[in-house]
Amino acid sequence: ECELCTTDQERASVRYLRHSLEGDDIRRHIAAGKVVVRLGLLWNERLSFLMDDKLQLKKFKFVDIDEVAEESQTEDPDEQFDLDFALMTGELNKLLDELGRALGEGA
Repeated sequence: ECELCTTDQERASVRYLRHSLEGDDIRRHIAAGKVVVRLGLLWNERLSFLMDDKLQLKKFKFVDIDEVAEESQTEDPDEQFDLDFALMTGELNKLLDELGRALGEGA
């Protein structure tokens, strides 16, 4: 997913969903002055999310969480919730650390 927008008062925009972002049409939009205001990303083949031009993260989706969660299955639903939550927050923490370093805000 990607949304490109002009910086003028008209705020003309184009949005791509389930579309390759490597085409010439995207390059033409950028060359014409449009900037990325929303971009879908996949981190570590495990977590997809949307980042906007204010660096806000949205629409988190754990991609292979079911495969990893199968290794730690339990009969107790409360215990399973705790395990799944720990797994997801651990992955999210790694993403935020890496993202912070990439943006120059981390150690």
